[in-house]
Amino acid sequence: MKNLKKMKREDLKKIIGGKEYPDMCHGDSDCAAYGLSCGLFEGHDTNGYWVAQRCI
Repeated sequence: MKNLKKMKREDLKKIIGGKEYPDMCHGDSDCAAYGLSCGLFEGHDTNGYWVAQRCI
């Protein structure tokens, strides 16, 4: 624990932790240009389990 670095207040404000992941697509029109379709993408990280729309 003694190796942890103190963070500045400004740096703490930039952290996005605990917020929802934004969707990347809104229907197949966004993804069709890349030959993909818009679908649900599931994942998990230190914030927990999440689901978002992504080009798949």
